[in-house]
Amino acid sequence: MTLEFQFGRGVCCLPQRVAQYLAQAPGEACRIVLYLASNPRMCRGIERKYKEIAAACGVTPQDVRSAVLYWMERGVLQQCTSSEEQTEESLMQQDKEEPAHTSGVEPSAMPVGSAPQKEKAATKSHTNGRVPLPSYAAGEVSALLEQHRDLKALVDECQRQLGKMLSSYEITVLTGLYDALSLSPQYILSLLAYCKRRGKHSVRYLERTALSLLDEGVDTVQGVEEKIAAWDRAQDMTVQIRKLFGLGERALTAKEKTAVEQWANEWRVPIDMITYAYEATIHYTGKASIPYAASIIKSWHTAGITDLQTAKRAEEQFQKQKEETNGKKQTQVSSKTAQSHSNEEKSVRRKTTSRRMGDFDVDEFLELALKRTFR
Repeated sequence: MTLEFQFGRGVCCLPQRVAQYLAQAPGEACRIVLYLASNPRMCRGIERKYKEIAAACGVTPQDVRSAVLYWMERGVLQQCTSSEEQTEESLMQQDKEEPAHTSGVEPSAMPVGSAPQKEKAATKSHTNGRVPLPSYAAGEVSALLEQHRDLKALVDECQRQLGKMLSSYEITVLTGLYDALSLSPQYILSLLAYCKRRGKHSVRYLERTALSLLDEGVDTVQGVEEKIAAWDRAQDMTVQIRKLFGLGERALTAKEKTAVEQWANEWRVPIDMITYAYEATIHYTGKASIPYAASIIKSWHTAGITDLQTAKRAEEQFQKQKEETNGKKQTQVSSKTAQSHSNEEKSVRRKTTSRRMGDFDVDEFLELALKRTFR
């Protein structure tokens, strides 16, 4: 059986590169890139159209944002420069004069085999690998604030917590988080409270943290609260570890940070066990070493030890086994020494015996012979 496409009154074109990722690309990403290829006008100001695209593709706005980021990272989509945006705007104006999907090929579609240099530069033109928030006009922000009371309440609460009047840019950021990314006011306020505890009173820092969490798939209130709790545990433990090990102003190394985060969140090691591991480290090495303490704590974790008393019993058992091992080594050394002495004694005896002939002593015989001679 042979098949052929029925193009009807329109065609959408995709970069050939898309075919390379079909096997591993998420289904939502495939749907969205097909939709954008068939509706190129949606690429203009896409940050403001997440909801519309999501509704058309049967996904969430977060899925749209993730799909855009996915294809940008792989060089299929790229952010237009100013001149390209002007060209795109003129092409969109032509599209408005014609119904969608009526022409043979969309004017903004990239033909197969087009310049690979542009595709390679796609990810470089994207700041920090993240899709930026939309830039709203002043009238759009005002309309959204009037339309959504909870958005207005969010802005008021943020101003109250930060103790200042927000600038138009900061209000636009909050609007983008709420409107374009569909983050709830509770999500944003929980994140703002965390940022304030870290001494960060900037809406820009709030935005970067929110985008980073969304990249990790943290898009619910429960998810962000769990993430904040994990951050707080790691931060509290870091303070205690710095004091315990006497680190002063020295920054933790990557391995030390990994160990502390593991103790705080993955293994939930109590601080009294860490203190005991520190004392054992000093006993064995004579210095404060986080990697050595980490090896002790890892051995406890592997053995299923989760409390201080059990850890102490395990350490006492280890000491006992070590002493027994050292005692056996000492016994072996003593045995070897005794054996060596015995061998030396036997050697002397063999030398003495070698001077004997039969049942009498040669030296004694010579002495007696001399006495008789001189007599």
